[in-house]
Amino acid sequence: ACLIARLADHSLTQGSVRVELDAIAAAVQDELRASTTSSSPSSVSLLRVIQAVNHVLYTKLNFRGNEDDYYDPRNSYINQVLKRKLGNPITISVVYMAVAARVGATVQAVNSPGHLLLKAEVARPDMQADTVFVDAFSSGRVMTRLEAAEFLTVRLPGDLDDDALTRMMTILSTPMTPTKIYSRMLHNLVHACARGGDQAAAVVFSEALSALELAAATVHDTANGSS
Repeated sequence: ACLIARLADHSLTQGSVRVELDAIAAAVQDELRASTTSSSPSSVSLLRVIQAVNHVLYTKLNFRGNEDDYYDPRNSYINQVLKRKLGNPITISVVYMAVAARVGATVQAVNSPGHLLLKAEVARPDMQADTVFVDAFSSGRVMTRLEAAEFLTVRLPGDLDDDALTRMMTILSTPMTPTKIYSRMLHNLVHACARGGDQAAAVVFSEALSALELAAATVHDTANGSS
């Protein structure tokens, strides 16, 4: 995410982004300690971790999805999202995942069409697993798998067949790879810059997307023994 943002701001460093993410995570740690007797956030229930991240990001720091200017390219730059507290679904989700990881929670993106969601599973003390889906764009709204599938299905364009909800449930079971996340970010930027009339920037991000896809294909072929 930092490398993508550096295509627009060459002065950006990964260190500066890490410092900001570390500070947010520290605030979440404080929130967890203040509300539980456990000294380890990893032993806290999934719901409590999500609640703490949501409280810090959306209540204390006022992060929010940029509904008023959805296609502003700055919504895709992680440094600008951290600065402005505004972003699109995927970049706010990247921030959310980074903060959650710093407090010991595994949160993954799922390749949901049209609106990216997060999937979180944290083991409880009874060794069972909680699974919820989080809409980072909408103040961290928490949904069950069925609620998430219904939310995404009604957003699909065109007429829906009887199997649409079932297919969406399947999509929600598969986490996105980092390459898929970055590819989707670059697709968003190509579209946003072209829409805003900045063709030069659109070309830069399009070339970066092509390079990423070529690298991913090369790694895939090598892993499968192709020449």
